[in-house]
Formats: sequence, C-alpha cells, structure tokens
Amino acid sequence: MSEPAAVGDVFNVGSEEEVTIRALAENVKKRTGSASEIVQVEYKNAYGEGFEDMLRRTPDSTKIRNLIGFRPKFDLDRTLEDIVSHYRREKGR
Repeated sequence: MSEPAAVGDVFNVGSEEEVTIRALAENVKKRTGSASEIVQVEYKNAYGEGFEDMLRRTPDSTKIRNLIGFRPKFDLDRTLEDIVSHYRREKGR
C-alpha cells in the first residue's frame, strides 16, 4: 500500500500452489479429525443457471513480486495448521 507504483492497480497475493476444492476439503477434514461427509454439488446448483466462473484458479503473483518482492511466507499446509490451531485454542477458552 505504500508503493506509489501500485496505486490504482490490482495484484494477486495468493499462493501459486494449485489445489482442488476436493483436496482442500479432505485436507481440512483430516487436520480437524472431522467425520463430516464431503458432498459434491453440481456447479449449476451451487451457483445458479448462467453463472460463469473460471474452472481453475492459480494466482500469478509475478506482478507484485516484481514490484515489491512479495512472496508468500507460508504454504497451504502451514496456513491450515495455523488456522486449525487457532480455532482449537479459541474453542478451549
């Protein structure tokens, strides 16, 4: 935000690590010990008729990396680990 060359521009700040929603759900389920069922819902039922979206999302952080040297500090596994730990601590209060 303090970089003048960034004013008015849009940047991806996500990880370039690609993961399916299924794999993400399985990872969360495993980490939390959840017995929840993973249910797949048809795209049109989830979003409605006529809604269009990208089939794959993999952020390209080249632009922000070139401008300010940004690189994600944590991978997905570390991020999920931190989130699950946080909520476990919160629940324990």
